[in-house]
Amino acid sequence: MTAPTRTIPTDQVYWAVLTLEHAGAAARPGSAPACDNALLDELFAEFMPVALESVKPAYITIDRTRVLAAAVSRERLAALVAPGDIVAVPEAPPSALAGDGDAAALVHRLNFLWGDLEPQPVTIAKRRAAGAAAAAILLLTVAAVIGVERRAASLRASAAEHRALAQSSLKGLFPSAATPEAARTLLDQDLGRLTRTRAARPALQRDAADAVASLLTAWPRGAAPSEAPKLRTESLTATPESLTLVVAMEDRAATAALSDSLRSIAGWRLFQPQFTASASPGGAATAKPDAGTLSLRLAAESAAGSEKPGGER
Repeated sequence: MTAPTRTIPTDQVYWAVLTLEHAGAAARPGSAPACDNALLDELFAEFMPVALESVKPAYITIDRTRVLAAAVSRERLAALVAPGDIVAVPEAPPSALAGDGDAAALVHRLNFLWGDLEPQPVTIAKRRAAGAAAAAILLLTVAAVIGVERRAASLRASAAEHRALAQSSLKGLFPSAATPEAARTLLDQDLGRLTRTRAARPALQRDAADAVASLLTAWPRGAAPSEAPKLRTESLTATPESLTLVVAMEDRAATAALSDSLRSIAGWRLFQPQFTASASPGGAATAKPDAGTLSLRLAAESAAGSEKPGGER
């Protein structure tokens, strides 16, 4: 049986160590250089006694900046390699590499059977691997499509079930409807009617007369008419939300009784009353020293919350 690996006599191989100071091999030692083969061919051609087109080169990384190059005549290679050979490597390192242990150890990795001389078994194996990868990708794609389609079918079935339930419910609510569309129209009409009739209605607004009635109810009264405070309303302004009045009184002591009575009105707030003493016209002796006018302002609780305690907004 023919061996899959063929060795090429060392004296039939052209050798060189290429230095890539600027480009750099940029690959792990013992692996194929990462730089372009065209650059390696250009550098190797400077050391070749024959045209590079007549030989088959092979390259392997020595370290970060050096590459070991070898080449053998294509005619000689075709004469030495059998159809079943997969690898063709130099038999041994040349004497020039005896002092470079790193380069000599990599000689057996220089394979001349690559590119256009790639062995048929390797080509077939690559094609099989590519075919297997393509088949795996196709299988995964088909499985994914089947899974998505099953999920979509399940969703469509669920949607159809929901539609059937909805139509059944509409039929039960509106048996006189000829079609589901007519039943949905009747449902929309009922919802609109319920929205209009069940909507919250605004609270009835206060009336100014109610405010005045509350004021009169709380007005201070004595046990007997003679005991009632001597008060006279000079002005009264009433709105549904506020009451403003000016009261004339003969005795300032009556301000406390009036203020306390007005504070008792439910739902109303009394602001700080303002007392103004009465001036005696022309200094008349008939004027009472404690007489004056009392200015009062009340506001409904709903409106008083937006005002400051002093009555300012």
